[in-house]
Amino acid sequence: MRGSSGPLLQLSLEWKIEEERGQGRPRRGWMDDVKERGVATRPRRTRAKEGEENIRNTAELCEQAGAIARRLAAAAAAAAAAVVVVVVVVVVVVVAVVVVVVVVVVVVVVSETMKLLLVFHQLVWDKIYTGLQQSEY
Repeated sequence: MRGSSGPLLQLSLEWKIEEERGQGRPRRGWMDDVKERGVATRPRRTRAKEGEENIRNTAELCEQAGAIARRLAAAAAAAAAAVVVVVVVVVVVVVAVVVVVVVVVVVVVVSETMKLLLVFHQLVWDKIYTGLQQSEY
């Protein structure tokens, strides 16, 4: 009877009295969750315990992440030290090679100079000796 006969007939048949609603949104009950989702939600205490466990798990994960970061920093420092050692070794080897090349060049130059001096000395002695021989006759 959709109200076509008026509110008095509806009141007598359905025995509904119009009430004023309270202010604000009505509290949500567990039956509302069942109607809406088809399942009841967990009690608040369980959610609070899970929240505490999540906080503990997060703290443990942060500690583990810090430990991993410290290990990575130590490994990076060791790698940097190894790179420095390799660079120093390469520089020392290059300097040693340069020194060896310089020494070899000096030895070659000195030996060639000595050969030239010996040839020059021989020529001078030959001139002096031949000059002496010619003057004796």
